[in-house]
Amino acid sequence: MVRGSLLIISILFAIPSFSQISLEGVVMADSLGDSRINIKNLSQKTGTTNLRSGEFQVDVKENDTLLFSSIQYRMVEVIITPLILKEGFLKVKLIDNINQLEEVQISNINLTGSLRQDLSQMKIYNQNDFGFPLWSRKPLTSIEKKLNTARGSPLITLLNTINGEIKMLKKAKEKERISMEVEKGIKAFPSDVFVEYLEIPEDQIKNFVYFCAFNMNFQNLLEGYRRLELLEYYRKKAPEFLSL
Repeated sequence: MVRGSLLIISILFAIPSFSQISLEGVVMADSLGDSRINIKNLSQKTGTTNLRSGEFQVDVKENDTLLFSSIQYRMVEVIITPLILKEGFLKVKLIDNINQLEEVQISNINLTGSLRQDLSQMKIYNQNDFGFPLWSRKPLTSIEKKLNTARGSPLITLLNTINGEIKMLKKAKEKERISMEVEKGIKAFPSDVFVEYLEIPEDQIKNFVYFCAFNMNFQNLLEGYRRLELLEYYRKKAPEFLSL
């Protein structure tokens, strides 16, 4: 009976430990800033991203494979070893990813001469189609940074509300937003589209887009890949602008 018990204990000790832990770590890179790194546990099909400080936390077991990927850095794979589990902390150094295209082939696109028909036949891809991580956070503009500073604490917020600083910065922020949307709306199409298709004089393109920008749906048309809808909106607004 004792010999049988010893045999069972020996078998239990011979079985490797597959217990899961929450592994903490940090990703390090030049100019990491606000970059988010995709951290995937390929073995368990789970994942996470790092904090602004570079720190992360992910559930792992021994022999799991972690993949660290981002557009601006080379991919790194780390196999979880007993030593990593024992230390409970992982440092990962990322290297800038510099891609050079040796040769680019342009597919043959048959154009009909009809702008609307040609645009409708063009297939548009986004980053997600190719497995690239999408990062939607936009960097703060100078006005937004000043507005955040003006709201640095409850006392500062109160003082800047009384002296009108916050109100002035809010107006400046709105003007800046519209100006940025107008620039984006101008760059959405070549100038020939405005001049030839919409019949907008070249020196009036910016005024025309400003005219179109004062619409709640204009910002939505600029986001993503809604170029055909934006063009149709321009087409409808052009006669109204020209009549002025």
